[in-house]
Amino acid sequence: MATHHKVPSFLCQFARDESGVLSVYNLFLTIAVCAIGSAGLDVTHFYAASTQLQVAADIGAHAALYTRQHGRNEAQAKAAAVSAVSYGMPASSFGTVLEQADITFGTWNNTTRSFTALASGSTTMPSAARVMTNRAGDNPVGSFLFRIVGIDRMDVRASTISSTYYPPCLSEGFTALGVVDIQSNNSFFKGFCMHSNTHVEMNQNNYFELGTIVSMPDQTDIVIPASGMTKNEGLEQALRSGTYNMKELDLLRPTAALEDGVLPYETAISTLGHAQTPSFLTSATAVTLAPGSYAPSSFTPGRVHRITCGGSSSSGSRSSRLLAPDSDIVLVGNGNGNGGGNGSSGQLTLSGGTYSRAVIVTDCLVNLGQGTILEDVVLYTSNTSDNSITASSSLTLGRDDHCAAGGGATLLTRGGMHAAAKMVMFGAQVRLLGDFEFASGGNAGVTGEGVSVMAGGRIDGTTHMDISACSQGMNQSFETAFFRMAE
Repeated sequence: MATHHKVPSFLCQFARDESGVLSVYNLFLTIAVCAIGSAGLDVTHFYAASTQLQVAADIGAHAALYTRQHGRNEAQAKAAAVSAVSYGMPASSFGTVLEQADITFGTWNNTTRSFTALASGSTTMPSAARVMTNRAGDNPVGSFLFRIVGIDRMDVRASTISSTYYPPCLSEGFTALGVVDIQSNNSFFKGFCMHSNTHVEMNQNNYFELGTIVSMPDQTDIVIPASGMTKNEGLEQALRSGTYNMKELDLLRPTAALEDGVLPYETAISTLGHAQTPSFLTSATAVTLAPGSYAPSSFTPGRVHRITCGGSSSSGSRSSRLLAPDSDIVLVGNGNGNGGGNGSSGQLTLSGGTYSRAVIVTDCLVNLGQGTILEDVVLYTSNTSDNSITASSSLTLGRDDHCAAGGGATLLTRGGMHAAAKMVMFGAQVRLLGDFEFASGGNAGVTGEGVSVMAGGRIDGTTHMDISACSQGMNQSFETAFFRMAE
């Protein structure tokens, strides 16, 4: 027979007693609040650390690529990046967040959005830099309340890629600080850009293929006849508002404060190994010629040729201005010249014919005779005259090779340029601090494929121009890189 025992009354009373229940509830609530608080506090803390590292990576990538692009070697560029990051995130507070091994130079394909690393020590100029910053391993980000659940640290990393780019309007087209003024009966095709940092003026019966750009700070400032929108096909679709920093022009200015590591054009074109050294240049030792008239046979392929007219110069003495630092250029003769410079009578004339694979540096007024053809030629004059370069009819700049590598021509001047009718340009670049004026003759204006004119003054156009862009880009090197975060 089973025996039943009566539960003591005090146990029954204890079971029914609800006093102190809030203490137990508060215990669980405290744990929940700590968990939520730790999530809010520590997750925010980790996100803040990630943001700091991302900003540091952005700064480091830009500093590395910028320094490398401006003439420093790989080690110097990496050191500059580490220094820039350390300034904002000192090791005393954040530990070491970036080391040189975390920096990689390479190339960036904007179409495929892919980065290709260059081998360490490569002599190829990189177009991108990848930087990875981190607080991990021996230098993690510590936690606060997560310690309650056993998480006392977290590895946090960030990376970025900085790349160079070249604004289309600064690579191909007519760009000017002053007014760009064209007349009528001109045709411009996809990829061509007409830009002014002031405004654009045009007449009528011009054609702009879809994909062309006509821009100025305020597109409503365009000056056209009353019927301009209807009489200029494609103009309305081509209009844009915007301005550009034409940094290339600073490389022509004699007194400009250039960025560290940047060489002015006059020096760069005759310094072997520089990014803007023409590919056809084989020796930095100059051939010195007297002012006068020359035929193509007078110039030695692969060499720098210096012609000094003298007179008042744009900056400093003739010797200090013409000698390139760290090069073996030798100047002989022409001590007193025969005039020239700014407004004097000295002149360099290139008679008709085909000139090839030559660099010409002068302070003379330059006259390009009728039928002159320049292929793989860079011509620079420090003359500041309004007509420092004049061209007779039928001037051809560059080789008609449908934008194949090589064969281009570049004219650089601190003054202005005037070209007569029937000017033809193929992969040609003109950089000048003054005005660029070109005239028409009957039905023959400027024609070409791959044309880049950048003027510190104005560009006065003509009629019957027919210009298209190089689909694979220009092959010349006289443009200045801009920088952006690619990824």
